[in-house]
Amino acid sequence: MATCPSCGTEVPEQANFCLTCGTRLRSASSAEEGELKVVTVVFCDVVRSTELSEQLGLETLQRTMDRFAETARRVLGSHGGLPGKRHGDSVMAVFGIPVAHDDDALRAVRAGLELQQALGPLGEDLEREHGVPLQVRVGINTGRVLVHEADSLEERITGPAANVARRLEEMGDPGGVLIGEDTHQLVRDAVRTEEVKELVLQGVAEPVSAFRLLEVLPGKPGRIPRLRAPMLGRDLEHELLLALFARVVAERSCHLVTVLGRAGVGKTRLADEFRRGLEDRALVLRGHCLEYGDAVTFWPVVQIARRAAGIAPTDDPTVAHERLTSLFGSDERDRQALSQIEQLLGITDAASELPGDSRTCSGPSRSCSTPWSTSPRAPLTSRSCWCAWPARTSCSSGAGCGRVGG
Repeated sequence: MATCPSCGTEVPEQANFCLTCGTRLRSASSAEEGELKVVTVVFCDVVRSTELSEQLGLETLQRTMDRFAETARRVLGSHGGLPGKRHGDSVMAVFGIPVAHDDDALRAVRAGLELQQALGPLGEDLEREHGVPLQVRVGINTGRVLVHEADSLEERITGPAANVARRLEEMGDPGGVLIGEDTHQLVRDAVRTEEVKELVLQGVAEPVSAFRLLEVLPGKPGRIPRLRAPMLGRDLEHELLLALFARVVAERSCHLVTVLGRAGVGKTRLADEFRRGLEDRALVLRGHCLEYGDAVTFWPVVQIARRAAGIAPTDDPTVAHERLTSLFGSDERDRQALSQIEQLLGITDAASELPGDSRTCSGPSRSCSTPWSTSPRAPLTSRSCWCAWPARTSCSSGAGCGRVGG
């Protein structure tokens, strides 16, 4: 039986879609028998589980391990990973099968860090009820494997990448995430890490470089680095964007531009060239639409608002409110926009259902178009094709709209 990466339901190996949630399990890029693929493997393991069995008793240990495995499968699956079954005190997941994505490595490190946070309540329960801490190590590695059909996830992939991920997990710190060098190369612009000394791993001939994961930086897409080359065939579109920017500066008003085109034609490259062309004439705020997970429609708005106000993940609600307030004026529309943005950021409780409010998107626009803004602001949203905007949602009133074909 295979496992749905979204809801964790077991489905027949030959199924193309999950029978419970409808998630696509196979596509043109799905792994066929004997196919070579680059994947990212995640191993998570409970530290000193043998000692836990002596302190908790077998029944309590079983419930604890079941909750650990359920949480691990849920978190890893929510980021697009394919989790396997629990083996003893460990869970393995693979990012890149059955469908590969260009940000599989970044998904894996996000999931690893989120998993440590998600296991916090379980550890607190054990500490409170039994006086026993729960500590988990996570190891992540990227590499080339041979993918074939098998009964279990562990048997589906063949290659050293999985073994290195397991050994990295064993060498990691309790409560930490250790990533391999190949994974680090793919996510280095989107994470903050600390290099550890070269590790001698069991079963690996050469010493391995590793990095301790400290933070996943917000607003970073983590794309695979590509060779830079001059942009060709997009001069007209580039000049149009620069002309629209000049109009925004002259009129001191918002202008919305949507870049449309098939995958791979250069939409993101055009946005990057436009951003570089602005140089220091504008503050560029970038949001990234996620193609996985639930309730992420307004994720790019959250990213843009946080960056515009300089809100750090560790800021408390009072500090976040003060920094957001500095972006807005004092009239009724500004106060309403501020309230809506704070609801999106989770600073205040939602007083109304955001998807049903046709003015929800006015907040970001108001923060960019207030007459007292000291410099132009250019919010960029990438992969907006993944953003399912509610039918009644509209952009701010008075904002100009334009289309740039791809």
